[in-house]
Amino acid sequence: MTVISCLILSVIVLVLHTAYCQSRAYYSTKTPYKSPSKTFDLPLAPLGFEIVCTQIVARHGCRALEGRKYDELTLALWQKAEKEDELTEFGYQFGKDLQYFISINDRIGFVY
Repeated sequence: MTVISCLILSVIVLVLHTAYCQSRAYYSTKTPYKSPSKTFDLPLAPLGFEIVCTQIVARHGCRALEGRKYDELTLALWQKAEKEDELTEFGYQFGKDLQYFISINDRIGFVY
């Protein structure tokens, strides 16, 4: 395994291990949204003020991927590490999770 591949894989595994410990194994853009609360208790405008504009900040677009580019690149790097017998316990788990994510994205489809 080349030094650069080894470093990249080490960084990926470290980041993913940290993410796993902090966010129940959700990775990067694959993290689901938190359910919104059922009610919003917003404060009233201060005395003497009136509402002239309201604004909402929301995510635009679709949650579906535009393609498999990054999944394929990550999978290729993981497969190289597996072939060279360089995976840790977390590396093997990451491979299972990655293949699961890819299968789900394939079922959902892609936005072009």
